Amino acid sequence: SLAVITFVMMTACNSDRKQIETVAVDYLRAINIDCDFNKAKQFATPETQELLTLLDQLFSPGDSSAVIDAAFKEKFANSTIEIVAIEMENDSSAAVEYKIIVKDKDGNIDTETLSEENSRGALLVKKVDSKWLAHQPKEAPENEFIEEEDGEEFIEGESIEEEEETTER
Repeated sequence: SLAVITFVMMTACNSDRKQIETVAVDYLRAINIDCDFNKAKQFATPETQELLTLLDQLFSPGDSSAVIDAAFKEKFANSTIEIVAIEMENDSSAAVEYKIIVKDKDGNIDTETLSEENSRGALLVKKVDSKWLAHQPKEAPENEFIEEEDGEEFIEGESIEEEEETTER
């Protein structure tokens, strides 16, 4: 019976990971490559759908100030999303680390469009009603200061000293 329980648990975990990966790739592709916020809504939590509605209004093709044009979409059309890691936080939440691989019309990797630093990101995925969905609500949590052992403070991975140097330039 222990072997059966172990098999069931491993199968469930693999199933969750596959669902998480599929939702993350589909959501990230809709947002970052296809620029289709309405399509992205089907892979998103209700809170995230609110953000997507705002983004859709902001970047709608009917708006003369829209920044997403056909040339932009064409440049990223052959790009892919690679899932680098999935870290299960609990039974209903996971952090997904991803990388956008930009490819030209011929399928060759284009390293000039996005730097290595800008092509990487993280996405939170939550289980809602037994379905995994991307979670990027418009209300971001407050920045918290984290004090390192050497006494230097950081905000979201940047030291305050680095931030001040950037501001001074």
